[in-house]
Parts: sequence; C-alpha cells; structure tokens
Amino acid sequence: IGMRYPAAWAAVVLTKVTPGIGLLWFAARAEWRSFAIGIGVTAVVATASFVLAPQLWIEWVQRLTGGSGTAGSGYMLFFVARCVIALGLVVIGARTNRAWLVPVAATIAVPIIWPDSLAMLLAAFALVRWKPASRPAASGARSNASAAAALR
Repeated sequence: IGMRYPAAWAAVVLTKVTPGIGLLWFAARAEWRSFAIGIGVTAVVATASFVLAPQLWIEWVQRLTGGSGTAGSGYMLFFVARCVIALGLVVIGARTNRAWLVPVAATIAVPIIWPDSLAMLLAAFALVRWKPASRPAASGARSNASAAAALR
C-alpha cells in the first residue's frame, strides 16, 4: 500500500518507527513528491496527536529510549549495523526496481525480531511482480534506455 500511496507510511513510522526506513525508497529514487507526502502526512498526524496529548508522546519517547537494557550489552551495535544493512537494501531495491527488498529491509530494521515480526516478509511476495513507475533520470542525464526511447 505504501508503494502506491506514500501517505500510508505514516502508519508505519508512527507505530513501529524503524520499519519506516522503507519510506526512503522514494528518496533513493528521487521521487521527491512521494517522499514529501509520506513525511508530510507523518508530521501532520504526529503534530496533531502531540497537541492533543503531549504527555503520551513524552512517555512513548521514554519507552523507546529506555528498553534496550534487557537485550544485552552489544544490542545497540548490532541494531545499528542491521539498520545500515536495511538502508543499503532499500537503496539497492530503489535503484534496481526491486520493491520486494523494502519489506525485507523493514524486517531487518526491527529492533528485536520476534516471530510475528517476520509477517512483514509476506509483503515481499506481493511486491515481486509489482513494477514501480520508471525512475526519474538523475540530474537531467538520460539513461541509455530512455535516450533510445527518445530517439524512436
């Protein structure tokens, strides 16, 4: 859903945070409008909820930052490494039109992978055949394929 409707990423970012790394798909493809929609909707929902219940946001941030002690001493190093790998997968997927890598990256980016976290991988099956719109050419330069198409 998030690949077709970037605003849907707000639900991911505001509930699970790190799987929101998939929103960077649009940035890696230079699809700035879609990226801005995803970030903008997320910001509007977060701002509205903060205005309505600021204490809940404070408690949520405290919960996010205070729960890693039970995971072990090397947890943060391992977690950061997984996030870097996930970011790399999103960029590779975006640049090669492999949208199925986004749910794989989102799964890798989950702070603690529980068995139910693996359910995100089901989205990869739906995205194997999905073809995104062609990626805009970087900095005005045309790829060989688009240059050949322009000549026809």
